[in-house]
Amino acid sequence: MNKISFDQLTLSAPIAKAIKEMGFEEATPIQSQAIPLLLAGNDVIGQAQTGTGKTAAFGIPLLEKINPKVNAPQALVMCPTRELAIQVAEELKKLSVHMHGVQILPVYGGQPIGRQISMLHRGVHIIIGTPGRLMDHLERRTLSLADITMVVLDEADEMLDMGFREDIELILKNVPIERQTAFFSATMPKAFMDLTKKFQKNPKLIKITHDKLTAPKVEQIYFETPEHSKVDTLCRVIDMYDPKLAIVFCNMKCRVDEVAGALQTRGYSAEAQFVIKVLRTKQIKGNRITIYVSDAKNFDDPKPVSGFGKSKSFGGRPGAKFEPYVPSETRGGHQGKFKKNKKKKW
Repeated sequence: MNKISFDQLTLSAPIAKAIKEMGFEEATPIQSQAIPLLLAGNDVIGQAQTGTGKTAAFGIPLLEKINPKVNAPQALVMCPTRELAIQVAEELKKLSVHMHGVQILPVYGGQPIGRQISMLHRGVHIIIGTPGRLMDHLERRTLSLADITMVVLDEADEMLDMGFREDIELILKNVPIERQTAFFSATMPKAFMDLTKKFQKNPKLIKITHDKLTAPKVEQIYFETPEHSKVDTLCRVIDMYDPKLAIVFCNMKCRVDEVAGALQTRGYSAEAQFVIKVLRTKQIKGNRITIYVSDAKNFDDPKPVSGFGKSKSFGGRPGAKFEPYVPSETRGGHQGKFKKNKKKKW
């Protein structure tokens, strides 16, 4: 498909201005195909990997359909994790910065529900939430979906893998039948397709394939080590390569605390962060940030693999040196080995 610029899309002046200020000129493939279809009112199935611009692909049409004068939730975005819910909310706030009066609220567990209830009572137009917390609000009757005209499931396959299918179906049953529904997913398992058949009307399929999930300039290797030795393995890798600055990725919040505490106990300068923050930057232009990180490690096996590719993509940009060493759990009982002939390119 030929690449198109955002100027070629029929967008309102406030959103077009925000896109320009964010430094975007050319739409990504998923945006080029999804935005026109969603603006036309079609239901959409979008298959694309993480990091391809899905948020703007559904966020721009979603914002175009919001009427700020209607003081009620008009759009609902479901996400698998609170981190993604926050990320989507922040992106939509940037895109709607010149849309006066549009209120966006992320709702997720781990935050006092009273604060969310207070915001809902004041009036919001777009809800971005995790299925579990959305169900909490529906059961408390603190959230009405009666005026919802558009529903988006972001990373739908991951939500299904996490066991949210029942919650998703209950939430969708509480949304008006006359609505627009968009499902975005990296994979399309049977459970996902069953959901699309049940809750979408003649959806248009968009499939964006990527042969390379990782940055070509990044060297990637892994070490096999049993679960009980992972912290010791990580420390030995840090000692061997002595990075000036490193990021360790974990799959769960509790694991982040656990690893940070273990490193601190062993005398390493470590800090737990649940949303990745820029530690050092050289240049910020649009949405591009050059980050000086000499090393990165996945403490847990990356799930999904597409997320692994996204987290490692920083190192493929000019000026960044980035060699991730990935301790990977094995079912064998042997200790981790660090011989050069044991490293493998991912």
